[in-house]
Amino acid sequence: MHENNNRYIISLVDSTKKGSKNAFIQLCELNIGDIYSLCLMLTADTELANQFTKKVFLDAWKNIKQLRVDTSFNSWLHGFAIYYILEEVRKRETEKAADSEPGAARWGKARQSKIGNYFLSLETWERIAIVLHDHEKYSYAEVNDLLWQFSSDEIKDLVRNGRKKYLSDRNGL
Repeated sequence: MHENNNRYIISLVDSTKKGSKNAFIQLCELNIGDIYSLCLMLTADTELANQFTKKVFLDAWKNIKQLRVDTSFNSWLHGFAIYYILEEVRKRETEKAADSEPGAARWGKARQSKIGNYFLSLETWERIAIVLHDHEKYSYAEVNDLLWQFSSDEIKDLVRNGRKKYLSDRNGL
């Protein structure tokens, strides 16, 4: 069944590359939950997750012809989403730092989600490092490539500190 599913996805991608909007809509329907979840975990913000999910799919439609034959659609789409989200986070963090007083590192009032207090308690870059490393299974080196503004030791510290917060929350410390 997995092989048939792969053939189906490949067929949808081929049709999409030829301009079929219906095929792309089917690809969206198959992947929207995963991409929304990824956006939500990375942002901890339901409004931003909705906005980013839409933008990722719109940009994927525009760039589908760049998808290489040897790359799975799912991997390409996840990578596409991660790069887009990281650029938006960087842009928003820079704007926020310029517009706010020191120490205000949160994204604003729309930080309500169903992913739990764990993600909400983390600072933006801790959350992103943990999602990329623990959830998306990126190696520390790969996370460091994506979060180039941090050293490899800082990446490890972000993940370690985020995990400590989780453990202290679970143990009621």
